[in-house]
Amino acid sequence: MGLVMAMFMNAVEMREIEIGKIRRSTAIVLRKDWRKMKGTAKGFATFGGIFVFYECLIEHARGKEDGWNSFLAGFATSVVLGGNCKKYVT
Repeated sequence: MGLVMAMFMNAVEMREIEIGKIRRSTAIVLRKDWRKMKGTAKGFATFGGIFVFYECLIEHARGKEDGWNSFLAGFATSVVLGGNCKKYVT
């Protein structure tokens, strides 16, 4: 799913329009942007995996299946991914 989302985000990203030039084929564009798409897919997969882990963990600990589990899992995921950042804002 991360790769599909990365391809979608890359497709809708604003690009410079070259007037008077030959349009590039889809294969050439995909080859050029493959590294960027892999990075975006990796980010979505990381976020999704951590989120699902915490959501299941919280649901098991609370014994309830409600919206609070998703909220708390999103919070925990943001803390984990934000804590992994090497730059600190002062």
